[in-house]
Amino acid sequence: MKENLVEIEKQIDTLLEELSIWKLSFQDIYSTLLLMTEKIDYNGDKDTAMDYLSRISLIYPTIKKLAQDIEIESTTTSILKTGNKKFLDDINFLIAYAHFSLLMPQIHRNVLSVNQVSEFCFELDFANENIKNSELIDKLYSTISLQISFSSKELDNIKLHTDKKAKEREYNFNGSDFQLINKLFEHHKKFFMNIQVLPDEIIESKLGFNHSDFILFSSALKAYSDYFIILARSYKEQINEEQYSPEENDKLMSEYMEWSVCCLKYQALGWFLGTSGLNKDKFDVILSYFIDIYSNETGIQLIENSSCGEGYLPPITLIEKSIIFSPHALRYLVNFNNILYSINQKNKKLFNDEISQHLEPTLINQLEYLFSEFNDLEIRKNVTYTKSEIDMLLLSKKENICITIQVKTTIAPDSTRSVARVQDRTLEAFKQINIFESLSHQEKKDIVNKEYDIDIDDIKFINLIVVRSCAGSDQAWEINDKYKILNYSLISKVLCDKLKNKDFEFSNFEDEISTKQKELIATSNWRIEYETLKIDKYEIKFPNIFFDDNKIIPHNLPTFKCFPKLESAVFN
Repeated sequence: MKENLVEIEKQIDTLLEELSIWKLSFQDIYSTLLLMTEKIDYNGDKDTAMDYLSRISLIYPTIKKLAQDIEIESTTTSILKTGNKKFLDDINFLIAYAHFSLLMPQIHRNVLSVNQVSEFCFELDFANENIKNSELIDKLYSTISLQISFSSKELDNIKLHTDKKAKEREYNFNGSDFQLINKLFEHHKKFFMNIQVLPDEIIESKLGFNHSDFILFSSALKAYSDYFIILARSYKEQINEEQYSPEENDKLMSEYMEWSVCCLKYQALGWFLGTSGLNKDKFDVILSYFIDIYSNETGIQLIENSSCGEGYLPPITLIEKSIIFSPHALRYLVNFNNILYSINQKNKKLFNDEISQHLEPTLINQLEYLFSEFNDLEIRKNVTYTKSEIDMLLLSKKENICITIQVKTTIAPDSTRSVARVQDRTLEAFKQINIFESLSHQEKKDIVNKEYDIDIDDIKFINLIVVRSCAGSDQAWEINDKYKILNYSLISKVLCDKLKNKDFEFSNFEDEISTKQKELIATSNWRIEYETLKIDKYEIKFPNIFFDDNKIIPHNLPTFKCFPKLESAVFN
């Protein structure tokens, strides 16, 4: 069964390169695909704009390679070229191929089992219950680790302004638009919530900017994202076939498309720069991780440090003297993890020699900050013994309990293609704990007594694994039955609740963690729905895990009150 689908994968790959649509330009194809992002978000489909953009990253390099390099045009003119049936079929094939590219790695990893119903019909399902449950909790862990962006209270007033513009057929961008964008910028800057994964000292010395600079950059792009989406929809909502002429409706639809898939002169980067308030050197450095240079005829040397793939799509594309982007991409894809991802892909020496060595110490320091609120705990970091090392020891003399924590950090997977990398790190932690557990009880007591310069005879040990975001697939999550796996978001929630309840004991800590994991799953309102992917002559039914993002993303909000420095990387 699986082998047949793997053979079909080769056929599909061949068909991809033979599509008629490659006669069209890169702009024609990419703009049409980006317009689908707005359609998904506007209609409120089960699919999300973020997931869709993540999948497009898997085919973006192919589009760059096979599409024609033709002079740039307006978004509307470009998209209309894909309007005949053959090209629309090809666009649908590309969208399906992107989803197919997400499914096949799961089949290769035996996450999904394959049942061939007929010659052209396949049914996929999770290989077993453990895999299904592992995929669910890992997705939830990833979601609660995302940076948080709140909607502005100004959005209603902004909608009144853009509706007025659309109603009066005002198509120029002017000072009143920028004033409202600046209000959105101030909102995002004030309410930006993102856990730092590296100290400013390291970011600034190795990359040339700091965390505050990144907040300004991200807030500026989010402000334009919000405004462009609202503006586009105001024009769309004015379309009325009964009231207005075809020409007027066409103009309104054109404005909708132009602001849904922006094709602006490259000088629009100056809008972003001016709103951010950054100096140009810092702005350009940060921009380099979020821009892909298809071609550059600006006469200005722009740097490209971004790497497309594995779920990350650089949100801005420079082509000739213009930039193309989806406002939704500015909203969802400008996060610090994508900078780390790009560095790891394009400059491994910098990542390996200068960056990665600081990721785990940062998380260890953040854990120390959390646990320091519990006065009865004595904390030790980086404890070495003859056979291995323990990243963190926590001793409660009052309870005779010692908690050992192994910390692992890596780039969070945005797609199934990078799950293995994260899982390997979790398995490393498991091996380190097993080394410690292989010692006799006396040997373990000796390590603790020596480290704390005490003499406790009866010690209960609790072993934990803490990851930055997620842990991997079923091989990693099997460990959770024996040693609890937490990420920074969940452990902060567990400890926050203990502080609120004035519970300073840790004898039931493992049970408390299990309870919080179950609460997270229950709160998510998760469900599995079976969808059908049609690609060429084949139909592939597959399971998709859905949950309520609006219930999960705010999961960690109460912890910011418990721990005012929760986002920080340094606590001096």
